[in-house]
Amino acid sequence: MQNLKMNNNSQLTYDKLINLVDYRKGKKPEILDNIPHDGYVPYVDIEAFERGIVNRYTNDKNVPICDKDKDILVVWDGRVGLVGKASGAVGSTLMKLTPKKLNRDYLLLFLQSKFRDINSNFRGTIIPHVNPDYFWNIEVPIPTPEQQITIAHKLNRQLPDIEFNNKKVIYAKNLITKFRKTIVSAAVTGKLTGSWRKQHPNIANPLLTLNTIKHPNPYEIDSWYVTSLEAITEKIVDCPHSTPKWTPQGRICLRTTNFKQFNLDLSEVRYVSEETFNQRNARLVPEAGDVLYSREGGILGIACQIPGGSTVCLGQRMMLIRGNKTVVNNEYITLFLNSEIILNKVKDLITGSAAPHLNVGDVREFSIYLPPLLEQNEILRLVKYYFNILDNVDKQIVKTEAMVSRLTQAILAKTFTDIPN
Repeated sequence: MQNLKMNNNSQLTYDKLINLVDYRKGKKPEILDNIPHDGYVPYVDIEAFERGIVNRYTNDKNVPICDKDKDILVVWDGRVGLVGKASGAVGSTLMKLTPKKLNRDYLLLFLQSKFRDINSNFRGTIIPHVNPDYFWNIEVPIPTPEQQITIAHKLNRQLPDIEFNNKKVIYAKNLITKFRKTIVSAAVTGKLTGSWRKQHPNIANPLLTLNTIKHPNPYEIDSWYVTSLEAITEKIVDCPHSTPKWTPQGRICLRTTNFKQFNLDLSEVRYVSEETFNQRNARLVPEAGDVLYSREGGILGIACQIPGGSTVCLGQRMMLIRGNKTVVNNEYITLFLNSEIILNKVKDLITGSAAPHLNVGDVREFSIYLPPLLEQNEILRLVKYYFNILDNVDKQIVKTEAMVSRLTQAILAKTFTDIPN
């Protein structure tokens, strides 16, 4: 690796980061839309920041605007310490920095070199947040303006090869996401089991035994019908409309931050007392295999299931769905709720809303494409098979991403420790 050498005998000075930047925390806009209307700008949420995928736009004048040519963005909540740049309305988990005295590229690269330190000095137990006492007191070396430009220029020549590999990693991760969506779409529209149906003709759909409204599905599969979610469930229960009274230990009370598509993540949980637990389960006690659905907030529209061996109660902004086992597998309900068919319906229902949420009645009326139970089970088997392949590929991508990150950090760390006095 090329060492940086500069012929300058002046004493290197340092200053605290807080003295070197103007800053403003991002904000959740009151108006968000998935269509870029005139006067709207991209909403830079964490997906737009990390992957360059813009899903929403806003014209909210109260949200700070960042310029990729002038500003620096720092992930403030979640994967704290990530540093980068983008243009648009700054998301609520990001902090915008505008250098006052330093070359922007120099400061951006310096902060990238401090990622591990910032990331390991967080505060918060459930969701990590940047520790401001640490972050704003970071001592920043201040070489001459000419040296700053030289350092940034040399690093920007050294890092593109690594950045190219990083972009390939991001591209691969995006492909995995697209493949998953494609598999789910093929599953819920009958394409995944076309060959299976030819080998298993004349299988009756148990939905025919129910006294409910049903329609032929739009894909012209004789054994599939379209009906409402309510028609194929035993129970659809909304959460209590009250904030849980948290306790240091006790019984698990779910939050939507536990929700991942298809999986309930119980690695970080919060607790309530036995009394609160029983009160929140008064309408229905959740069971293993029940479907959970987020209907409000930043994780709106995600379905997952309660794993075996878990005893939980519902927090806020969620619903519990229990299918009628004679006609539907709960895993199929989860699959369909996570499909683009429902996600597009959700977008239509919440577009333009100041506080996006789904009404329980709307969820009850979701149209579900229902195959026979035997075919549902085959669909789920195939989805698990293909998802398992993608999971293994994803693990390799994560390893590559970690290697690229370590190499970048090593180059940055050496550069900023070798600045001459």
